[in-house]
Amino acid sequence: MSRARLLLGVLLCLWPCRVASQLTERLYQEACDNGNVSACNVFGLMNERGEGVTQDLSRAVGLYERACEGGLPVGCTNLARMYEAGAGVPRDVARANVLYQVACEGGELLACDLAPADNPLRPGRINGRVMEEGKSRGLSDVDITVVGQTEVRTLSNRQGRFTLRDLEPGPAQVRLTRLGYAPRTVLLVVQPGRTVDLSATMSTRPIELEAIRVTVRPRFLELSGFYARGDQGFGHQFGPMELETLDLERVSNVLSRVPGVSVRRTGPGRSSAVSMRGVGSSTGSCRLLVYVDGLRMSTSYDLDQIHPDQIEAVEVYHGVATPIQYMGNGCGVVLLWTRR
Repeated sequence: MSRARLLLGVLLCLWPCRVASQLTERLYQEACDNGNVSACNVFGLMNERGEGVTQDLSRAVGLYERACEGGLPVGCTNLARMYEAGAGVPRDVARANVLYQVACEGGELLACDLAPADNPLRPGRINGRVMEEGKSRGLSDVDITVVGQTEVRTLSNRQGRFTLRDLEPGPAQVRLTRLGYAPRTVLLVVQPGRTVDLSATMSTRPIELEAIRVTVRPRFLELSGFYARGDQGFGHQFGPMELETLDLERVSNVLSRVPGVSVRRTGPGRSSAVSMRGVGSSTGSCRLLVYVDGLRMSTSYDLDQIHPDQIEAVEVYHGVATPIQYMGNGCGVVLLWTRR
């Protein structure tokens, strides 16, 4: 099945008519039957959520199984969720854990976090970036090693980013060295099966620097796919650290920083987000849907109903950049994640 026909299936899934829904269903089923495991997984999501088709959990399980058997790690993750919850299939936590492990070994980071956490020896990892002090650019070719752990060593890339994998859980010393810069040693704790974010600066002057800020990502944001979507580079994200520096009076103020999005007042004390990049908009603009902690709000929802202090992260997507699980009107979405 061609990519163009599959895209046609996605667009028709958004068209509010039964004929389009039936055609979308047929196109996705045809793509899946022809070996497109991504189509199997997306069609499984549609059946699980009842988006564009009638909700059918058993059918979703079968589609996820085909995606998983076809070698798609995210399909194994979705199938594991169904077994863990007993949705469309008898509940089987043991099988879910095996599937999570398969997906994790296939490179699905979300599955690594969802896998059983009762093993204190499960390796952790560190994602980091090294910056030159006083400058906004990353520092490349920094030699990064974990003291005391053999063969755990890497170099930062052109953007100053690096990843250390398969780390022993517990206290760790991360040493950063580069010719012409003062060496740095960072003390942190590697948690079993978790990812720790590290941000450090290096100075050309051999002086003692201020403490380095090390943060552990909020688990619910990882489970919601927030960081995975950020790695794909689509849309606009405002994480906990970015929101902290903005000092917002209203949540809607965040959206004014997103190109192509404006905030409109729909009544006394009420506001909504409008995109100029929506798909199929006859007026050139359309209203973004709003989700709070993964739940879709009504079209009359006020963006400023939640106080900024309660917001942990914000995501904005419009047009074709909108993740498939949040597609609804072809315009886009605002995803609000509250503090836990």
